[in-house]
Amino acid sequence: MHLKQMDRAVLFMKRNLREKISNYDVAKAVNVSEAHFCRLFKLIIGKTPNEYLTIMRINEAEQLLLYTSLSISEIALKCGFNSSSYFSHTYKKQKKRRPKDYRCPKKYGM
Repeated sequence: MHLKQMDRAVLFMKRNLREKISNYDVAKAVNVSEAHFCRLFKLIIGKTPNEYLTIMRINEAEQLLLYTSLSISEIALKCGFNSSSYFSHTYKKQKKRRPKDYRCPKKYGM
């Protein structure tokens, strides 16, 4: 897989953050086999596609926590998490704090 395909893979992931996407879906979008995609993604990016997708989702959620008044449940769903509890667990694992602790309450009157 070439770097151009890798860029397309990352773009596909960004555009589909809200969806349940598999490694197969991303590999198909860039016209390579799933095994080849996963191997090269890890080699080039240093993370598995699933790890990278989770990081992108958490980063997107962080922006929504800061700049919107959406509930944590709404943010979880908008960022592709199946439940707010799984989102909160994953967020805390990555960011070392709870999503509600990251909110900017004064700015949005919460």
